[in-house]
Amino acid sequence: MKKITTLLLLAGVSGLLTAGDLQLNDKGYFELDGLRATPTTYSESWQALQPTVSREVFKKIDSESGVQFQMNFADGASGKLALALENEEHAAASVNMENGTLAKPFCLNALLPVSSYEGTKFEADGKIGHFPKEFGKTVIYAGTVKRFRIPSKNGEILIEGNFYLRIQDDRKWNGSSFNIRLGFTPYTSGIQKSKISLRIRQGKSGEFGKELGSLNNTAQN
Repeated sequence: MKKITTLLLLAGVSGLLTAGDLQLNDKGYFELDGLRATPTTYSESWQALQPTVSREVFKKIDSESGVQFQMNFADGASGKLALALENEEHAAASVNMENGTLAKPFCLNALLPVSSYEGTKFEADGKIGHFPKEFGKTVIYAGTVKRFRIPSKNGEILIEGNFYLRIQDDRKWNGSSFNIRLGFTPYTSGIQKSKISLRIRQGKSGEFGKELGSLNNTAQN
């Protein structure tokens, strides 16, 4: 039986994962079926800034619903990151700057190991793409989408919403991951407000469309 879960960015309780269950950690990440993602922005030099590691920027504050972080950036800009569950299938995150503007856009960032994903496929708005076995280009996909699907540990994950999607091959810099960014809207720098609302479902392989391949037995062209 298909299990429907909700993507709550950053908030909730930590715990062990089972297939189809979304776990949320108040340290600043979420996990689902082996996938971990974290709200992320960047410095002027494109250094990643995340609640899990950039504690000089993100400070957790009390919230009556969901989770909130006070953000204080090195350039003097400040604001809040708020995350809340809207209902049992949808979640929202928003950035509101109080002083200054964002140097770089916000996204939900996930790293997919090349060793697990090379040779498999992904779907973006009905179009099938490939996670290449060998490095070919840095940007594999970039554009605004409403639907994004990838293989997962126990099947596949479908993310729906209205967001900017960038898939980057970090082997360009001797990395070992495919870098996934699900961008808040608007996905640009120099802004004061940005938000994202997503629905996520985890199902068996091929449940939401053409099979994309297995992480243990990579797909063939």
